[in-house]
Amino acid sequence: MDFIDYVRVTKETELLSEQDRMIVDYICNQPSNRLRIAHSVASTLREVQRRIVKGFQTALEKRLTADFGDAWQVTHIREEQLLEKWNVFKVSKGQWGGRFAPALSFEGQNCVGLTFGIFKSDQNAPHIPGLRSRMDQIVVGREWPHWEWEFPVAHEYKDWSVPGALERLAEKDEALNYFADWFLKIKSAAEPSIDDWWRPTQPDA
Repeated sequence: MDFIDYVRVTKETELLSEQDRMIVDYICNQPSNRLRIAHSVASTLREVQRRIVKGFQTALEKRLTADFGDAWQVTHIREEQLLEKWNVFKVSKGQWGGRFAPALSFEGQNCVGLTFGIFKSDQNAPHIPGLRSRMDQIVVGREWPHWEWEFPVAHEYKDWSVPGALERLAEKDEALNYFADWFLKIKSAAEPSIDDWWRPTQPDA
């Protein structure tokens, strides 16, 4: 009955698409036969999302490990944290001591609000001179305390909780190419500037 009340109110407030309204009507016409199926689907969606995201992250980690080479280390998101907010998937060059990394950030719960950028572990560290302008030649981004530069992921990949994005992640090839290509673009543009800045700051430089 709670579910029926919910879909009735949602329908009346026009928060459902036409396709969703058809599904609601289908369920409500014979609730005794169809509510259990609807409930089962709804209760398993989060686990379906987790499994697809986990599989894609594993595939992306493998791809970037091969593309970047031995001097770089991929830091993935732990499985139990996959759907939490403020997660960061990053690839860091060993000689940078973990201070900077091309990264993919998940700013909201359930893998929403994705952004690319150059993550820095110390938010109080000054920004690297000239790096932002160099990166803006790829795409105009912004600076934040933990980010030298960042910009939003393309609309079709910005929210990993919706069917379209999850389908692309599950199919892998197109999504892998998109994310791997952007990681490589960020690396190519940022690496010379960070290397030049990093060397003089080290005691043995």
